[in-house]
Amino acid sequence: MALVSNSRLKIIILGDSGVGKTSLLVRYVDDSFELGNATIFADVKRKKFDLGGGVTVNLELWDTAGFERHAQSLPQTLFRGCHGVVIVYDVTNLKSFRRVPVWRNLLKEKDIPDNVPVILIGNKSDLNVVREVEYTEGLEFAANHGMTFTEASARLNTMVASAFQMLVMEAMKNSVLGNNMKPRSQESINMYISHSERLVNQNILQLKQVNVCKISLQKKKEEEKKCCF
Repeated sequence: MALVSNSRLKIIILGDSGVGKTSLLVRYVDDSFELGNATIFADVKRKKFDLGGGVTVNLELWDTAGFERHAQSLPQTLFRGCHGVVIVYDVTNLKSFRRVPVWRNLLKEKDIPDNVPVILIGNKSDLNVVREVEYTEGLEFAANHGMTFTEASARLNTMVASAFQMLVMEAMKNSVLGNNMKPRSQESINMYISHSERLVNQNILQLKQVNVCKISLQKKKEEEKKCCF
């Protein structure tokens, strides 16, 4: 017995204008890179997520405007039925990182349940020379606010798919437990949750390994700087 195919998951992407929300989305959906124009209000892309065993989930990925005046006017209906949220900032733009709490608080204003998974993505990690936000700052903020975290590069296609896949698996596990997605039997519920948890844990382990490497590299650089003085 398996899950009913063609279930739907709604993912919303938030963040300041210019942080690369559209670029991340295009990279994940179309596997291409483009410097898109600013989203005026909201746009949607769709992607089929193959779980294997003939089970497919239809993803609705909503790209939203990053300008504050547009963000405050995003309608409640856009957030209704949301299964997961991506919040993006630009590692070369400190202001975009400092505004992450604004986007996090917007979820409360729009009545997004606390159990809806949220991932924080620091985009443009390939531009390390002009970085303004350290990796550990994003990691610490996410940990303190109940979010998963990774840095990514839409241009180099680094960690983009892994970030979306982990969010989707968390969202699907919540949906199965909340009966938003109808499996055909209790057996398939147990089987799916086990499968979901295994994939999520694999992604978390991968992110932790990346975290350890980046933190070690950062500490090494800091020690080298101290030696120079």
